[in-house]
Amino acid sequence: MSRIGMTLRRAVLAAGALATMVVLLAPTVADTPVIARKQWKAHAAIEQRVPPIKQGKFADRTVVAENRLPARKSAVYLTVHHTGSPARPNVATEQKVLSLQKLVQGGYWIAKKQIFLGDIPYHFYISTQGQVAEGRELKFAAYSNTVYATPIEQHITVVLEGNFEEQMPNAAQLAALTDLLYALARAHHVSLKNIGYHRKVAQTTCPGKHMIAQMPMILEALRKRGLT
Repeated sequence: MSRIGMTLRRAVLAAGALATMVVLLAPTVADTPVIARKQWKAHAAIEQRVPPIKQGKFADRTVVAENRLPARKSAVYLTVHHTGSPARPNVATEQKVLSLQKLVQGGYWIAKKQIFLGDIPYHFYISTQGQVAEGRELKFAAYSNTVYATPIEQHITVVLEGNFEEQMPNAAQLAALTDLLYALARAHHVSLKNIGYHRKVAQTTCPGKHMIAQMPMILEALRKRGLT
């Protein structure tokens, strides 16, 4: 079992809630515990909007709509993001992921641009509690407001809760991220050189300077586990 899995097991056993642990840890990526979409009560992905949302510039606002979810291609890259918003440690991971899904499916704003997505833009979400939740289903390509230098359909994306321009990712998040990247790299045959972060492939500050500073240590830990 991974370090994050062992930590969760000890915490739940200490609370005397073995049944809760079994439900929480049932879905996994290799040995990495993942809270499945069914567990956080995800709405169905909007694979194709009928009728489609009209896109374009209207007066002083721009509408962008993911009217059809594109298929993901074979993974070549693993890419780390941050949510860019303050962490909410007192909110359950399941509630945070569901709130994110409701936000993006209903249309969220960036300045005067309103963006409607078919589902959460990232494939995995790591909360400030260090828990991993399933995001966008892996059969669909990720989404980004930025233009990737490499085809986004070849990326599996992971987002961590927090604004890492202003705060540090915590130890539980870093441990969960390392475990998840290792499991994904092994499962999808992604080489170590193709494990990176958003700013490496697009014009953005994401995932924040404090997360970027941790990436060399994460990559070294992955190398020591045998990734090449």
